[in-house]
Order: sequence, then C-alpha cells, then structure tokens
Amino acid sequence: KLKLEYTDPFSSSDGVVEETPRATLGFDLRVEKPVAKYVTVGGLMSNYWVRPERTSSDGSTPSFLEPNDYALDISPFVKPRYPLKIGSKEAEAYIVIHVGGSLRVLTVSDGVFLQPKNGVFGGFNWGVAPGFQIFVTQHIGLVFEVGYAKTWIKVGTSALENTTVGQATLRFGFTFAFPE
Repeated sequence: KLKLEYTDPFSSSDGVVEETPRATLGFDLRVEKPVAKYVTVGGLMSNYWVRPERTSSDGSTPSFLEPNDYALDISPFVKPRYPLKIGSKEAEAYIVIHVGGSLRVLTVSDGVFLQPKNGVFGGFNWGVAPGFQIFVTQHIGLVFEVGYAKTWIKVGTSALENTTVGQATLRFGFTFAFPE
C-alpha cells in the first residue's frame, strides 16, 4: 500500500490517500559476515521503483506523485540463520531483519499552482524476510526470499507532507562467497 498524507491548500482540511502500487522490479546488493554459527550481520542497499495506481474508491485521488519514483534503502541487518547440508552442498535457512535510511526521488506538485517539482527526500525503512540459500559450487550460491518492507519518507512540500510504502518483497538471485 502507498499512503500519501497531504494538505489541501484550498481548504482547511488535510487528507490521506491510500493507493495500491503496481509491482515493479528492483535489485539488492548485500555484504554480510558470519559473526557466530547462527548469526550473520551485514549491510543492504535496495534499489527499486514505486509505480502507484491513480485510482481511489471515491474518484478524488489527487495526483501529487508521478509514476515510477525511484527509491533507495540503505540498511544494516542482522540475519539469524540455521546452517545445514543438503547432500554435499552447504545451505542455510534464515530471516533477514533490517532497519535503515531511505531516499526517494519524487516529482511532486507544489500544492498552490500545481506545478511539478523534482526533489530527493529522506526517511527510514524496516523489513523482515525469511529466506533460503544453497551453494551450488564452493563459492556460488542461489538465494530465495519472501518478506515485507515498509518505507516512510518525509516530503514536507506545501501540499504533500509524507509518503509511506508497505510492500511485499520477493527476492531471488546469486550469492558469492569470498575465500578467507
């Protein structure tokens, strides 16, 4: 869900609009280091786009945002894990838990003359994702995760106060182990 909190410059009331974003692609880069047999810590850089639908139940959705806004989350994480062997392959089941900072590039209305303006706005994010990885060679593995992430961004223009995005996440890809 995408939630927009705004101030109506033509009345004394404020409002909240909830929209349903469409699915978009993104990518993550992570670096991690095991600190104990059952715990890994690291950093996560998540890049994605937000593409909101422009519909609401009453048909009065203000168009404060343009589609395909870029977002970047940078977060430290902790990863409780359970290492195991599947045949001769190293594997692990885990949960990634992250909290960190966020940036979002938005094109927003100025609220008075409804002129679009570009800006970079900051906020914070948190998320949780259970996952599984298996090394198919000594140094290359496959990763699969399903989770939930939430990002809050302070906009603070004359019309748009802040945005909140809650999203289901599906991650799959490769992992590379560096020799010690």
